[in-house]
Amino acid sequence: MRIVNNIEEFEQKWDDIISDLPGAHFLQTREWGQIKTNGGWITIPAVWEDDTGNPFAAALILERSIKLLGFIPASILYVPRGPLVDWKKSIQWKTVIRDLAEYARKRGAIFIKIDPECLVGTGIPSQLDENNDFAGKNIIEELKKNGWKLSQDQIQYRNTVWINLELTEDDWLARLKQKTRYNIRLAQKKGVEIVEDNSNEAFECYLALTRETVKRQGFYAHSETYHRLMWQHLHTNFVNNKKKPVARLLTARFRKQIITTWILFQWKDMLYYPYGASTREHREVMPTYALFWEAIKFGQKMGCHTFDMWGTPGPNPSPRDPYLGFHRFKEGFGAELVEFLGTYDLVINPTPVSYTHIRAHETPEHIV
Repeated sequence: MRIVNNIEEFEQKWDDIISDLPGAHFLQTREWGQIKTNGGWITIPAVWEDDTGNPFAAALILERSIKLLGFIPASILYVPRGPLVDWKKSIQWKTVIRDLAEYARKRGAIFIKIDPECLVGTGIPSQLDENNDFAGKNIIEELKKNGWKLSQDQIQYRNTVWINLELTEDDWLARLKQKTRYNIRLAQKKGVEIVEDNSNEAFECYLALTRETVKRQGFYAHSETYHRLMWQHLHTNFVNNKKKPVARLLTARFRKQIITTWILFQWKDMLYYPYGASTREHREVMPTYALFWEAIKFGQKMGCHTFDMWGTPGPNPSPRDPYLGFHRFKEGFGAELVEFLGTYDLVINPTPVSYTHIRAHETPEHIV
């Protein structure tokens, strides 16, 4: 394990280092690290290299200093959507996990948290599309043997749905549920227009709709400051440097009014849908269905292979689950259900006022 202390190497080479590693995710990029730095985290890039100097694993470690009970200095470590390693090669991932644990001990951290995109299964349990032939099941047992515990705070989603963007439009129309297909056509018939609009005006509209959506539906959302930092680092800075941005804004318009907005992330061959907001007005014209359909075609145009719809409660959510509506909406597009390893914690300092206190007082924005 080598800590990348050279600032120039980190700024110029880090994204290239991780881009070819298994499970590479934009939450492990330098740019995401910059966003978290503005939120009070320290970024610690680590790389594992073979005998020839070629990297076989990497981890962008985030460290946050806190005060227990308001005055006791402490720190926590978090590897968002990492570490990046081939989870089918036990020697490699065991080396990485061991080194991360040792590094956390050296830093005197209370705990270290990981949540890699390591597949445990796909499809719905007990159904024909179920597939559990992945490394994740064995890895879970090995992690538990070494003191890691499934976290009660699943920071990133453990379950999501993926859309295969390599299918044709006709293939996807055939996979859509009847109601979903009907709503897409209804939106088109009513004149809902989908436009990529990355202007300042459109982004301000997105923020306003986010405030309205949160107030209406009562779920957690990052602060306006957080969203502005995200847009600055993942869109504006890229554009200013004449590079293709990671973040883009899709808008649904009806009678020239923006009524729904989505932030999409594109990194490597993946398209992600992390943020969305809408107004209550004109819901009857089904703008979200039109937006999702155009997002699929947008991802294909951008050369993406997979569209990650960013989270779902799981295969059989409770009727009382607050995200049941989102689940059914995404399910209507015929996507594949995916289950990852989940977030695991290794508690280094298990004192009564450490781990428990942090879980009780840290908000999602402190961790994510």
